[in-house]
Amino acid sequence: MARFQLSISNLSKNYGSRNILESISVNYSSGLIHGIIGANGSGKTTFFNCITRNSPSKGNISYPENLQMGYLPTELFMYPRISGTEFIQFCLSSKKIPFIKNEVNNLNQLFELPLDEYAETYSTGMLKKLYLLVLILEKNDILVLDEPFNGLDVNAVSYISELIKRLKEQGTLILISSHIILHLSSISDTLSFLENGKLQFIDNKSEFGELEKYIENKNLEKFKILQAISKAQRT
Repeated sequence: MARFQLSISNLSKNYGSRNILESISVNYSSGLIHGIIGANGSGKTTFFNCITRNSPSKGNISYPENLQMGYLPTELFMYPRISGTEFIQFCLSSKKIPFIKNEVNNLNQLFELPLDEYAETYSTGMLKKLYLLVLILEKNDILVLDEPFNGLDVNAVSYISELIKRLKEQGTLILISSHIILHLSSISDTLSFLENGKLQFIDNKSEFGELEKYIENKNLEKFKILQAISKAQRT
């Protein structure tokens, strides 16, 4: 696959008088894993909804028109009375992609999902794996993954992380959000830190530690405040 970029220019998003994203400009290159880090409420999901055009915004978002984008949202919807296999068939048909049973079964050796059962009975982790399985079968050029590891057990986190790395090697452009920096920095080639509507882009892995330290210090300050409150309540 030829290299390409997802280009974002002057991206802004408001909810009423509140500025969620302010004039963000950044370029993300294919064949790399781009981690998006930020506290809860920092705008990570809003950022992804703008990129995937699920939410209107100001600014410009561009990438080659012939490329396919796949999105894993944080809130996963499932139709009632539909099996895992039927969900896969529905998603693939919507993109005019053939359902190849052997390909599905081979990939499901990794995910170990009960595809003949109703997907509405799946746990949160199983449902997330089903969505990820579909995104891989779709062979998307761009993957936007919002908190993909939440709800997964340790084994699933490990093999899905490895799978994401292999997709990167095939030239896929991958965006992954998380509020847990240690795991994200271990698999990412770049980090984008969202705070107060601004985005700090770091493309040098040797500088990831500085961001980790900054976040740790902020958490330490909050811990000191909590200690002070607890001490005041005891006196």
